[in-house]
Amino acid sequence: MERDYEKLEGRVINVKTSGGPYFGRVIGCDPDIGITVVDINNPNHYLCCLIGPSAPNCSSRTDPKRNRLFFDRVVEWIENGCINNYEANKMYRKIFKKEPGVDPTSETCAFGQ
Repeated sequence: MERDYEKLEGRVINVKTSGGPYFGRVIGCDPDIGITVVDINNPNHYLCCLIGPSAPNCSSRTDPKRNRLFFDRVVEWIENGCINNYEANKMYRKIFKKEPGVDPTSETCAFGQ
């Protein structure tokens, strides 16, 4: 079943981070680009950033299956209304066997403003 990623754009979700819980808005979700979620009260505060599994600059292109698995899991969290960054980072480490990247910014997010 093919997902309709566009319907997720604009959705407000809970995002749990070490800095506290936030309400975040999905500003982009596309496997060819990535996922970006920003704080609804401060659009310059990036809460979640993921390069899409089909993006040309995806560093995990050598293992698209693992990248797609993680991307799909984050999409599921968005569909369910909550991303827990602690759980996301734990899953990232388990799938990729390495630490997650840098904190999300407009320069590192797929849909940077």
